[in-house]
Amino acid sequence: MNEQTNENELKTLVQFAPDIEVHSLGNYIDRGIPEPKWLVEGVVPKGLTLIIGSSGIGKTWLVLHLAICVATGQNFLGRRIGDSGKVLIIDEENNMSELYRRFKTMLPSLSAEQKAAVREAIMIPNHFGFKFETSFGEMTNEAVMDGFIKKQCIKLLIIDPMRAVMDGDENSSEATQAFLGILKRLAQKHDMSTVLLHHPPKVKRKGKTEGRGSGHFRGTADCILIIDSDGDSTASELPIRIELDKLRAGPAQRPMHAVIAFSEDSKITEVRFNGAAPQEAPSKADEIDACVLEYLKGKDEVSKANIVKEMEPRGYSVSSVEKRLNRLLETGKLTKSGRGKYTLPIQTTLS
Repeated sequence: MNEQTNENELKTLVQFAPDIEVHSLGNYIDRGIPEPKWLVEGVVPKGLTLIIGSSGIGKTWLVLHLAICVATGQNFLGRRIGDSGKVLIIDEENNMSELYRRFKTMLPSLSAEQKAAVREAIMIPNHFGFKFETSFGEMTNEAVMDGFIKKQCIKLLIIDPMRAVMDGDENSSEATQAFLGILKRLAQKHDMSTVLLHHPPKVKRKGKTEGRGSGHFRGTADCILIIDSDGDSTASELPIRIELDKLRAGPAQRPMHAVIAFSEDSKITEVRFNGAAPQEAPSKADEIDACVLEYLKGKDEVSKANIVKEMEPRGYSVSSVEKRLNRLLETGKLTKSGRGKYTLPIQTTLS
């Protein structure tokens, strides 16, 4: 291979590689570790958020309310908006007339100033059938979206539903990684939040609502919100329960309750936040987590067998402990060495 070929290859790499800066750990320590960035403080971080719920549960109403809150700066689910601004909605489930009808019913409760903000800040494409192509090309939809987000300074991208814009099989790890990689790059590059609406499988696993498809959805998401019914719905009220199932940048929180309220003539719709759920007694899973973390304090590396042996006298089965070990790894509360042993993450004291 001659020098000209190497030079051409280098130019190609530079052309398509993202802008990457590498710093030493000492440099990060000297500068200070930045605090997590939030679109909605403590609930929706900058990055990738999955909202999972069955059809008709109220997901779309909730994210339209989120869009209005980001556009106007008003609180969402009782939490402050950290970064208000423009919202781009890619809705491949509802046609334009239905989307317009829903927004129209949500505007009467707003002030004149808020209505003006919504009119200017919420943006909707004029066609349907959008796909994020995962195959390589000179001008993919990623590039088109990148240019639009930059030009319009988008703060929130909403995709409803996720499956409609994904180019590939949602059960394929390769296709899922490629698709989520696009959304991660866009979110990080433009310091914004991307919210994906997703459906659960037809049959719940052990009665729990979770997203269908590849496990990469859960692993890649920075935040997962589970939407479930919160009681009997009526013609005028749709009660929903919002559980923060995963939050990479913050502590676990209690489920939140809201009601989507409709007027008798269906011309006015409001989303009312009813507060967080009362503090619940620790679940068995929480108890196992606490026992495992306490047991590992001050220890270097401990095998799964020794952890299970320690937990069994406390009444926890092998399978329950193994499941919680996997969950603690997934949430970053434990690390695992190449030898298959477990330890607590290294805590660095900044100075």
